[in-house]
Amino acid sequence: MTARDTFDLTVTRMIRAPRQKVFDAFVKPDLVRKWFGTRGFTITRADIDARVGSKALLEKVPHVMRAHAWIAQRESFKTTMPPLG
Repeated sequence: MTARDTFDLTVTRMIRAPRQKVFDAFVKPDLVRKWFGTRGFTITRADIDARVGSKALLEKVPHVMRAHAWIAQRESFKTTMPPLG
């Protein structure tokens, strides 16, 4: 993979919920499995270590299985800021 094949993505959203609850929804595997992913897919594996420099791996399978439809999504954490107060 070359530098042209990778990029950084920053997404900003305003969510009407307690900060800690939103943070947990992104970093706790059992919560991520409940909501994250593409419509029509189920998260079958969520390995998340939300410390800076650590990795996350999400594996997804479609509800209707087709050949080669399994997806692995790998991410790394450059910064992690738990909610304050």
